[in-house]
Amino acid sequence: MNLASRQWDTDILNALNISPALFPTVVESTAIAGRLRSDIAARVGLPAGLPVVAGGGDNAAAAVGLGISSSNLNRGSLSIGTSGVIFAPCDRPIPDPQGRVHLFCHVDGGYHLLGVTLAAGGSLRWYRDTFAPRIAYTDLMDMAETSLPGARGILFLPHLSGERSPHLDPDTRGAWVNLSLAHTQADLIRAVAFSLRAALDAIGEITPVHQLLATGGGARSSIWLRILADVLQTELIAPKAEEGAAYGAAILAMVGVGAYPNLEAVFEMLPPETTTVQPQVNPVYEEAFKRYRLLYKVLKSVR
Repeated sequence: MNLASRQWDTDILNALNISPALFPTVVESTAIAGRLRSDIAARVGLPAGLPVVAGGGDNAAAAVGLGISSSNLNRGSLSIGTSGVIFAPCDRPIPDPQGRVHLFCHVDGGYHLLGVTLAAGGSLRWYRDTFAPRIAYTDLMDMAETSLPGARGILFLPHLSGERSPHLDPDTRGAWVNLSLAHTQADLIRAVAFSLRAALDAIGEITPVHQLLATGGGARSSIWLRILADVLQTELIAPKAEEGAAYGAAILAMVGVGAYPNLEAVFEMLPPETTTVQPQVNPVYEEAFKRYRLLYKVLKSVR
């Protein structure tokens, strides 16, 4: 895909001796790509000829469900599920020259950058399954709140599944660093979020993001929201309604079939946000993040 032209890249295809005719026609996300065939309609119990709207990728569709568009470049989203994803809209194709974060077409006709930590909530799940299988997630979060900001010097590299941003390295692995006999389970649990800060910093070199709508299971924890806001130094907002990518796909379909004239008309109807967490500057986090940034290269040498 040539992101600037929003069409297949014929230069690359020709260099590989691949015919562009093998590829489907590129359409926008609100376009009707076809109609439901009668044989498939009979199998799934839907009307034959039903419009099939192109839709979009999971993160872009979820962003539409949150009202995030490339016309408001200051607002992105932070999704904390198994992975941690920072979504930042931009109004033109501006890729990261170092490949630390990913550039995609947004479903509203603009573009977006994506920074991904593969094991965000997944790290907590691994920790619970491995070390604390009888403790509820809410109790783990309460435990983390008893630890001090900076987790008393512990640093955690969450590369339990390799990593995407900012390293794009499937072979990197995770680690706790600076452990001592004085540290507790609460310190281990609290040592999170710096990998997302590294991804956001890479995005910030390309386009500014001053506000993130926080979604996913991790966003339901007030302590995680506080830690993330302070570490990322970004305002976090927990939306009143969170429906995910399927909700955004439905919005795209409604625009595609003419139920709404455009996405902006739908955005005006979305429910207002509720909980807002303002970042607080904490020198402990800033000093710890400087040390965290050294870990990837240092540990790579002993892999």
